[in-house]
Amino acid sequence: MTDSFAIRHGLADPDPISDEAPDWLREALFARAIEPLGLDFTPSIEMGRLSYTLAITSKPLNLAGLIENLSLRNRRDLPPNYKLVPSLALLSLLKKLDWAAFYGALEYIGQVLLAIDRERSSTHAKDFQMNVNGCFKAANVTWKFSGNMELERVRPVDLIKLESQVLKTALSPVAINIKKARGFLDKRPTDAANAIKESIAAIESYGRYLVPSASTLGEATRELRKQGRFPPLLLASIDKLYGFANSEAGVRHGSTADETVRRIDAEFVYATALAVIRYLQDVQ
Repeated sequence: MTDSFAIRHGLADPDPISDEAPDWLREALFARAIEPLGLDFTPSIEMGRLSYTLAITSKPLNLAGLIENLSLRNRRDLPPNYKLVPSLALLSLLKKLDWAAFYGALEYIGQVLLAIDRERSSTHAKDFQMNVNGCFKAANVTWKFSGNMELERVRPVDLIKLESQVLKTALSPVAINIKKARGFLDKRPTDAANAIKESIAAIESYGRYLVPSASTLGEATRELRKQGRFPPLLLASIDKLYGFANSEAGVRHGSTADETVRRIDAEFVYATALAVIRYLQDVQ
């Protein structure tokens, strides 16, 4: 993790971590969030044979059982001697998963803890969530645990407020498009093309509400321009956003060319779409 002194004095600018999970991050999450909650097996000698018994402790996670379940879910061989050294075996397994499967493993652990908490009236899931989110924040990871223990992308506070404002007053088709766009942005990995498509569809849905006779966003903006309620150049900027989505490979139309849009492009279009809809709502 980048030293806060370096960040404070502009000597380092830590890149955000999104669609990846470097080993040092996995090790930190394991040490801070997973291992402290893990039961161990205690080796003992009985009748000259080595056996293992589950340690009696208040810790909720059976690490060996967790290894078995994660190995099965990810189609991985069980680590050798995983009952002898479950902590090391679990860390080794987590480091071998691809980045999306690793984040999926964190969600699975969170769900297991939620189930345990419901049974025991404990707060292990909350502790896990706090420790994981603390690591993510310190490492500039663009994911965080929500209350239902699912990972979602971190959004700027202003964008969350704008989403809330738009959804509060949005028509059903507009709200559906916005939620779909948000889902494609939060997908691991991001589905940038479909996020852009649904963002533009949200504007188009609202434009067609304002101009019921319009069948496309372009027709809606042309009619709005005639009404004189909106500055023509602002309507032109909406047309250009629509044109961008139409011209990009694989966004609104099928294409033989490879998709070139990125997550950052989709986030820009999504935020812009929310701002456009909010603007159109306010001018009415």
